Amino acid sequence: MHEMQLLLQSVNRALELMWAGDFFMAESIFKQFERRRPAFPEGLYEYASFKLLKGDYEEAWPLFQRRLEMQAYLAKKVTQFPIPYWDGSPAKESTLLIHRDQGFGDVFMSARYFPLALERVGKVMFAAPVGGRRLFQAAFPELIIIEDGEPIPLDVIDFHLHSLSLPAVFNTTLDSIPDSNVFSADPALKKKWQTRLQGKFKVGICWQGNPDQIRDAERSIPLKEMAPLMGVEGAQFYGLQVGAGEDQVADVDGNWPFEHLGPELNGKDIFVDVVAAMACMDLVITVDTAIAHLAGSMGIPVWVMVVKVPYWPYMLEGEKTPWYPSARLFRSTQRFEWDETIKTVAEELGKLVPSG
Repeated sequence: MHEMQLLLQSVNRALELMWAGDFFMAESIFKQFERRRPAFPEGLYEYASFKLLKGDYEEAWPLFQRRLEMQAYLAKKVTQFPIPYWDGSPAKESTLLIHRDQGFGDVFMSARYFPLALERVGKVMFAAPVGGRRLFQAAFPELIIIEDGEPIPLDVIDFHLHSLSLPAVFNTTLDSIPDSNVFSADPALKKKWQTRLQGKFKVGICWQGNPDQIRDAERSIPLKEMAPLMGVEGAQFYGLQVGAGEDQVADVDGNWPFEHLGPELNGKDIFVDVVAAMACMDLVITVDTAIAHLAGSMGIPVWVMVVKVPYWPYMLEGEKTPWYPSARLFRSTQRFEWDETIKTVAEELGKLVPSG
């Protein structure tokens, strides 16, 4: 146990160095995990994330898959399924189950691989997040959809796979990332929201990620700090937050051009409603949370405010990410500090909103 504690401390030290931007020292620790015998999968997984962040995909994926040996994964019921793990090999007579890996955002990002999986296996079953059945069924009619918590018919399943293993299974490179534009709004719901939403330039905003995420205190931004955006003349803002963070609406200045939609979005088919509402926005502005991935997977304009050293799909530099062509990135230059980033977003928004 003492050795495990020391190893975890080393991982945490490497992560802190990486998040602070000291990549040389972080990698010097990560490399030690690569050489260690027996393997320490927690360290190898974090080293993989480091490599992905830098764009070294070919080297990263084998290490990334070692996360399945981590205690956190071994404790998952889905990891213990008594069926083989799919390696991407053609299996036209077989049924593959894909289940959620980590957060909702990862599911949306991985969905682009479903058509590729369908080309290699006979049937694909997907355990969608609760409230996601209609969204995924509309986007992928050939999928067999169940929702998290529903019984899984293991007797008819030949292989299974965590959703975030799809990029690894298909040996993804920066040049072979599949098209991200996979979700679209239900026409009837979109028409309803078009009637419901007012304003010449409509901006959906999301400010809070999952509070349980290890870096949430760094990536989420209190709603009241969005005040500079609200001063952009001609823009009407709509809150897309559902669940955690909605309580911050009470902090909103009554003079802001802001209306919160959360209570209207949190229904049985939550993701269908969110997609329909976002499809009516001229722009979505969000922190790095599921809304960013969902908007990017719709191909609509989305501005994502990301931390200094962000989640690996956003990479280390530039305003673009190869995972979401419709996204524009606004990077924080200091950890836990958003004032300058929000000021820049407000300035750029002012250039975009039509005058008069």
